[in-house]
Amino acid sequence: MPNPKDVADFLGVTEKGLFVFDQTYRPIPLTQTFIGVTEPNAMKRVNQFNELAYDKCVGVLNKGKQAMVFVHSRKDTVKTARALAEMAGARGGVDLFGNVSGSSVDATKGYSTQVINESITEDTGLTDSTQTNALNTSGTNASHQTLVKKFQTEINQSKNPEVKELFAKGLGCHNAGMLRSDRGLVERAFAAGVIKVLVCTATLAWGVNLPAHLVVIKGTTLYDPTKGGFRDLGILDVQQIFGRAGRPGFDTSGQGVIICEHKKLAHYLVSISHPPHSASLIVHTRLTFIFTISGFVDAPNPDRVAVR
Repeated sequence: MPNPKDVADFLGVTEKGLFVFDQTYRPIPLTQTFIGVTEPNAMKRVNQFNELAYDKCVGVLNKGKQAMVFVHSRKDTVKTARALAEMAGARGGVDLFGNVSGSSVDATKGYSTQVINESITEDTGLTDSTQTNALNTSGTNASHQTLVKKFQTEINQSKNPEVKELFAKGLGCHNAGMLRSDRGLVERAFAAGVIKVLVCTATLAWGVNLPAHLVVIKGTTLYDPTKGGFRDLGILDVQQIFGRAGRPGFDTSGQGVIICEHKKLAHYLVSISHPPHSASLIVHTRLTFIFTISGFVDAPNPDRVAVR
């Protein structure tokens, strides 16, 4: 909240009774990255958004972690997942993402048995022993493929062709337009580490307890049917989505990335990261400020960033 003093005055709270908790009180360190794209052409800008999201996902997949990419329409969950799969095929990242051939990446690395058990409690169809065994044996390619085959049996029973298509590529889509059974299946597959990257809408951030090491917000413009036009993603939604990364008991750190048009960058940077009662912003190991110009990414030292 950028104006806690104003809120306190409105509520009649004295200065002694006002307590402000900023990002430094977060129990799990969260690195926030803000990327502004200057490309004026809408189609080229979307392609840059996809490329940036792909690069961020590859970075955590190489470390054995998982990622969520948040988009703002049901249709875009599938389009973005397909775009990521196409880039993986073109750049030699099929084994990193995919489930067809054995992958050397343990997608559940860093997650405890408790995490898996808590994350797949709804519509699981799996016993506790099966969940535990799935996690404990996922360190080898053979056991991971066994887990993939188990979920493949359920995927084959789905009537959603997009779920089937993306599952073989190690990706998943999640939106309110899917059947509840399909959404539950995708959630369980992601929780078990079979799906490496989940592309979803913001509704998932407010609902199922399904964390990831990396969350990427791809774009900040969404259609509002109540207004009959487009609007910017709300700050509370951004904070809720970022809250999915590196949650206590699930991970030791997290990464939150927001990719938007450059003209909107300052709004989100100030609203999300600006400490109250301060004219300048100095964040240690928390914030990365990035500009993209014609596809070129230039990032300053993330250990210390000052914005005045």
